[in-house]
Parts: sequence; C-alpha cells; structure tokens
Amino acid sequence: MISFGPYIPNAFPGDDMEARWMGVRHLTQTYTLEALGIIENGTTATLPVTDKTGVQRHIKPERRGFTSLSPALKAPPDVAAPLYLSRVEENFWTHRLDELGALYVRLKIVRNGEDESIAQFAERMAKEAADPSIRNLILDLRHLPGGNGYLTPPLLRNLIHFDASPEKDRLFIIIGSNTFSASHNLITDLDWAMRSSPLVVPPPAQGARHAPCHAAS
Repeated sequence: MISFGPYIPNAFPGDDMEARWMGVRHLTQTYTLEALGIIENGTTATLPVTDKTGVQRHIKPERRGFTSLSPALKAPPDVAAPLYLSRVEENFWTHRLDELGALYVRLKIVRNGEDESIAQFAERMAKEAADPSIRNLILDLRHLPGGNGYLTPPLLRNLIHFDASPEKDRLFIIIGSNTFSASHNLITDLDWAMRSSPLVVPPPAQGARHAPCHAAS
C-alpha cells in the first residue's frame, strides 16, 4: 500500500477503505506500475517479491486486464444450464416467462454490443415489456460487475415507465456477489425514482457484498 499512496488521491478521493480494497488489484497492473514510476517498462520489468517466509524471488508482471472480482458461475459440463447460466457470452438479452406473466432481462455488462447498443436494447426491452400479458419484469444483475454508467439512462427510463404503468405489477431485481459499480448506480436510481422500491432478491444485507444497502425493498 505504500507504493500505491501517490495514486490514492486521484483514484479514490476521500475513500481510504476502497483504496485498501482495490489498491492491491491495481498494483498487479503494469500500466499502473508505469504510471506510478515503480517500473519504467511493463514489457521488460521484473520485480523483487518476498514471501512470508522471507524468501525473495523476481517476477515479471503480465500486461492483462482485471479479472472479475468474483468469477461468474458456469453450468457443470453435460448439464442443461438453468436460465440464469445460459447465453453467458451475450452481454444482454431477454426471455419471456409466460407462466409467470414476466419478462426476464439479463445484463452481464453495461457496454454497447457490436450489433446492438444499450439504448437499442432498452427500446427492444420496453416493446417486449409493453405486451399486455407481461405484468412483471425480472432484472438479473447477478453477473454484472459494472461498465459504462453513462449508458444506463435509457434502461433507467424504460424501467421507471414499466413501474409507473397501472397495468404492470412489479419489478424484481436479482443481485449476487458480482453486482458492482454501474449496477449499483442503476439500482440506486431505480430505488429513488420508482413509485415503489424494487424488490431486491436476496436483500443486500444477505446478498451481494458490494450492493447498496438502501436499495432493499
């Protein structure tokens, strides 16, 4: 944490706890080490590290992106995947649950796709949800670790519109240990703007360790 000190004011202003939590992850990134002046060239540098027994060795940092805070679950081999573990390569999609009068909406990342933007997806979701047979909307954020929060307003508007419609019943939000960052903001905005707070499952106190506590039903 000592080497990370110069980076803290810019990365986590006024938030020492998040710096302690995320700092070690940032120090695994060669571009961060370069920016801090700890190494000159991330492609050639080696770093001396000492383990808890006092043994020192040299390692070469790898230039790679962040790994997920909590790796997403995958269905076991040769087992039919349940709905929430299906279509894992897609960033966002919908599925009708006619027996529940519900539209299931799955978001994996807040990022525009190659063939469909978040705004386009939000409009498509709204058209599907407008079907009179759809009374409930289930928003699954269990595998959503974040993304570009500036892309969420179209989703937010359409979800609020769904909630405000007298023909609709309820918005359910499912969270998990990967619910983080941009998904926090989306839940918080919904909780603030909706006529009735969304039903968050499980309640944040029991579910995602990063979820905003005030978004409970």
